[in-house]
Amino acid sequence: MLTMDFKTSKFKQKKVRRQKFAHDQYWFISYTEIYKNSKERDFKTIVKARSAELARKILTERLEENDLFLKVKSFTISMIHGKWQMASLNKPLSISQWESIRSISFPNDWNKLFKFEKERLKGQLTRFNGGPKNLSEENKNRLRKAVKNLNKEYIKNSFKPLCPDLTEECNSEKYLKENKIIKGHASFNNPKHKQMELDFIKSLMRKCGGNIQYASEQAGVSRSVMRRALDRFPKVDWKKDFPLTFKRGQDYSFTKTPEYKAKMSKITKDRKWRPPPNKKGTEAYEKWKKSITPTLESKKLKIKKAHKDNIIKFMRETGFNRKKTAELMGISKLYLENLIYRFKKEDEDFSNEFCSPEIRARNVSEAAKKRHLENRINFFKDNKFSILQAYHQNGQSDSKAAKFLNVSLNTFKNWKGYLDENEV
Repeated sequence: MLTMDFKTSKFKQKKVRRQKFAHDQYWFISYTEIYKNSKERDFKTIVKARSAELARKILTERLEENDLFLKVKSFTISMIHGKWQMASLNKPLSISQWESIRSISFPNDWNKLFKFEKERLKGQLTRFNGGPKNLSEENKNRLRKAVKNLNKEYIKNSFKPLCPDLTEECNSEKYLKENKIIKGHASFNNPKHKQMELDFIKSLMRKCGGNIQYASEQAGVSRSVMRRALDRFPKVDWKKDFPLTFKRGQDYSFTKTPEYKAKMSKITKDRKWRPPPNKKGTEAYEKWKKSITPTLESKKLKIKKAHKDNIIKFMRETGFNRKKTAELMGISKLYLENLIYRFKKEDEDFSNEFCSPEIRARNVSEAAKKRHLENRINFFKDNKFSILQAYHQNGQSDSKAAKFLNVSLNTFKNWKGYLDENEV
């Protein structure tokens, strides 16, 4: 059964391309023809068909009648609809424009395919790219500089060493003349350089106790650079050979400064809060605990009572719907279930009203009926036009309309009766 839920403001071409309609639609098709002499030409045309796939098939079969034609590629299909706009006009199609579309669409009485060619620009390889661009000298210089910087940073079979001795050697003029490589880069093809770098990294990791962050700080590089340096030697199991044995503790010395103490003192005064005594077991701590406990208990009871009152109120308003009750209370459904479980144990009347199996069964039944009614109404809203069209186009015969829609006669009579009795 087809679904007609097109919205004029949000007409989705992707959706309609998958649909098969009960009547012909006009499809705007852009495509590329390839001929036997390997030449390519880009065209646009309009085809009349019940689906996008059928329009494509009709167009291909018509093009194959040409002897020079080899194949077609790069299809772009969109359906012409009430709010379809031409880029140059930027407004919906008029009646005369619809008449023009109908006249030039294929198939037609003359078996003529009206094609509009879009010529390619010089140097354009396909109809999707824009061809070569004429860059200004400033842009060319900027691109050259970017390429040069990339070559400096990423060069094949080379790396920027962490080892100071190797870095010094790679910066020497003698090395650069012999190897013809960018300054400051060592070569993977040189076993000596590879070994020097590996020995340095191993000694650094041993010294730093396997701590990569600390090792990167000691080498004067970022952690990501250090991680890439380790990945250059995949044969070494760095986690196993250099386990983490050194962890730096958090530096809390800043808390002892007068500025920090003055700042925290001001914050506590603004909050009107007194910190509890530090040592448990002391007389001051026990006195503080005794004074604070009744306050906490009274707060818990107050919150609990408020929750219970809200649950009773909203459960009755929503017809014992727990999901809607949780939304109105601003809590999760799981938390609501926990609260109901607690109150059920404490209050027998609450349990009988909100947790009995009879109420649960009634809620499930009512929800199913409501969902069924909503689905039925939505179905008739989406398919009213198709049902009535099938009825009137087939001589107002129920049997023919049912056969056209591929449903039973009783089903179609039920649909028709519902539409006659109810305004959808």
